[in-house]
Amino acid sequence: TESVLLSSIIDAEEERDVAVIDIPNAFIQTRVEDEKDMVIIRVRGVLVDLLLEIAPEVYGPFVTADKKGVKQLLLQCANAMHGTMVASMLYHAKFCKTLAANGFELNPHDKCVGNRMVDGKQQTILWHVDDCKLSGVKSTNDALIEALRSEGERIFYDGTGQMTVSRGKVHKFLGMTLDHSTKGQVKVTMPECMEECIKEFEKIAPDAKGTKSSAAPS
Repeated sequence: TESVLLSSIIDAEEERDVAVIDIPNAFIQTRVEDEKDMVIIRVRGVLVDLLLEIAPEVYGPFVTADKKGVKQLLLQCANAMHGTMVASMLYHAKFCKTLAANGFELNPHDKCVGNRMVDGKQQTILWHVDDCKLSGVKSTNDALIEALRSEGERIFYDGTGQMTVSRGKVHKFLGMTLDHSTKGQVKVTMPECMEECIKEFEKIAPDAKGTKSSAAPS
C-alpha cells in the first residue's frame, strides 16, 4: 500500500503517464519444473466426461471410479494452480525474470517495485500478483505494455485471455481509485470498499441505520 501511494505522489508531481494492466491467466501459464512442487487434483463427474470428449486417448486409460461409482480422474498439474503458495512464488520469479530482461531493477525495500531508465527518464512498475501499475513517459509505457502482452497474453478459442489495459487519468488498482485529473495532484478513494462496508454493517446491525445512540435507562 505504501508503494502504491508513494509512487502515485511521484506520478502526480512529475506528471507521468499512468497505465494499469491485468495479466491474464498468470498462474496457469507458469510451468512447475520441480515435480515435488506439482499439485495433484481429483476431477469427478461431469468434468471427467468433458475431458474424455476432448481427448479420450489421453484421459481414457486413467479414469477410475470412487466408492460410489462416480467417475474420477487424478491429474498431476505441470502448471501452477491458483491458490497454492508455490504458484505465487513461481509466478513472482517468472515475472521478475521478464522485468530483468527488459532492464528493470527491483527496489531493495519492496521486491514488487521495479525501475528502469529509458532516454534519461525513469519508468516504474509495481504489482500485486498479476495486477500492475506502470508510470513514466507514454511511449515507454506503450512499449512495456506490448512486451508484457507478447509474454503473457494467450487468446483461447472462446476469445478470452486478453490482457486488460487501463489508460487515461483515472484508474482502479487494488481496490483503490487513483484519480490524476487535477494537474500535479492524485486523489485516492475507495468508494466500492466503503459501499461494501456499509452493506455489511447494515447486515449485522440493521436497526442502527439512521439511528442515534442513546444512554441506557437507569
